[in-house]
Amino acid sequence: MIIAAFCELASLGFVLPFLSILLDPSSLREFKFIENLFLNFDEEKIKIFITLIFCSLILISGLVRILVFKATTVFAFKCGTDLSTKMFKLTLFQPYENHIYRNSSEVISAISKKVSVASQIILQLMTALSSFILFLFISFGLFYLSPFTAITASIFLGISYIIISYITRSSLLKNSYIESSEQNKLIKILQEGLGGIKEIILKDLQNLYTDKYRESDKPMREAAGKNVFLGGSPRFIMEVLGIVLIASLALFFSFSEFGLMSFMPTLGALAIAAQRVLPAIQTGYASWAGFIGSSVSLSDALELLEQKINETEKKAEKIEFKKSIVLKKISYKHTKQKKNTLEDVSFSIYPGQKIAIVGKTGSGKSTLIDIFMGLIKPQSGKILVDDLDLEVEKYSDWRNTFSHVPQDIFLLDTSIGENITFSSKIDKDKLDKVVDICCLNGLVQSKEKGIMTQVGEKGIQISGGQKQRIGIARAIYKQSKILILDEATSSLDNITEQKIMNNILKSDPLKTIIMIAHRLASIENFDQIIFIENGEVVEKGTYSELMKNKKHFFNLSRKNNILSL
Repeated sequence: MIIAAFCELASLGFVLPFLSILLDPSSLREFKFIENLFLNFDEEKIKIFITLIFCSLILISGLVRILVFKATTVFAFKCGTDLSTKMFKLTLFQPYENHIYRNSSEVISAISKKVSVASQIILQLMTALSSFILFLFISFGLFYLSPFTAITASIFLGISYIIISYITRSSLLKNSYIESSEQNKLIKILQEGLGGIKEIILKDLQNLYTDKYRESDKPMREAAGKNVFLGGSPRFIMEVLGIVLIASLALFFSFSEFGLMSFMPTLGALAIAAQRVLPAIQTGYASWAGFIGSSVSLSDALELLEQKINETEKKAEKIEFKKSIVLKKISYKHTKQKKNTLEDVSFSIYPGQKIAIVGKTGSGKSTLIDIFMGLIKPQSGKILVDDLDLEVEKYSDWRNTFSHVPQDIFLLDTSIGENITFSSKIDKDKLDKVVDICCLNGLVQSKEKGIMTQVGEKGIQISGGQKQRIGIARAIYKQSKILILDEATSSLDNITEQKIMNNILKSDPLKTIIMIAHRLASIENFDQIIFIENGEVVEKGTYSELMKNKKHFFNLSRKNNILSL
């Protein structure tokens, strides 16, 4: 930046000698620093060479400024890459409980859109710094040539831009807030519109979502346009006022006893200096306006950078499950609820057992599974794995001991095989076995590309039951000691569900299975059934024991049987 400013000063400083010598070659004697270069030159050659030197300085100055601009741009956008990656990493490493209460559209907007604003702001700040340095150098050079004109121009331009900045600041901030908030809404509308496209088509809601999109897009772009205008418009005002200033000085000098021609080199230098100074000041102002106009988006992005990662998780010891898993008086309350979701839940699990968790909708079954998997931490109680207290810092290794299949399967927009393995490196023998266990042979064989068939975004090209079978296959492919099924067979018919369960038990009889069941017939042979109601364990035992008790489980079973008739 300093080198670029020095080159600008050198080219500007040569304006007065250049104009003076062109008007009167004999004035060369007044400029001692170049006089020796032209001792044996006639007037025509002096004019030619002084022009070549001046043009060379201008070209060098321009080249240096291009290089500086390239370096600052590359640096700013590299910073953007680092910021975006760090934001994404910090977000992914946040506790699961944080994600429950966070709107994903705001996070996506901050990482994908607003981090670009951060890159632009870095570039703008560096440009502003460069412009300020350039302004100082040019002002110094102009002061050396003509103190009066330098002081007059500096005061005039400085005060003008201070007044403009004061007037526009509140509008820039207001537009920044509108642009940031409407951008979040746009991302949310896009997610809802594309994510629920089937319902939107069936209920003919396309125009409704188009109107919602327009209602957010219009004010966002209007606010952005206003800020662009506020950042760029002062240039045109100042160009007019600059010409008026030079004309006024010319008029003032014309009444001087030396005459206007005596001041023509000075006025020429002032005009060229204005050509350099005004863009420098305008660039600095535009950078400031860009910073203020993007401050709300920058604040949103910086919030993600303030997220903390629990570094202690990386130091967890290897956790073995050889004897038992004991849940002792587990209690939990969601942040936005008054009553506990779980209250003093206690039971034990032993290697190879098949455990079913049953209860009405909203009874706390999924929350219990989330606590078991270390996704959320209970307010009280603890989990002991082979007498080892499962604390937060051990969660990372604990998750390596089990596989989880949720009701809503997350699928990548890639092939069936990669969705099962979560990797482009596939163990074919292992994959073939898993496909057979999960009854996916029919799906694979019916497709032209077989296991490499694409499933589409969120698995849109396959059925709900096929998604669930892929999810179960993914869990089995991991070969974990514990398999957790969170209503993972709700989209399967009874026959397919029973067949898959039999295949799983046959392939690995010692695997521990924990299952949230929606069909009670599928858990008749389980070792223990735990019935949860209003967050409490009200019954536990085998299927036959609970049916004999004729209480909660018995009543739920009768309702299921009536509904299935």
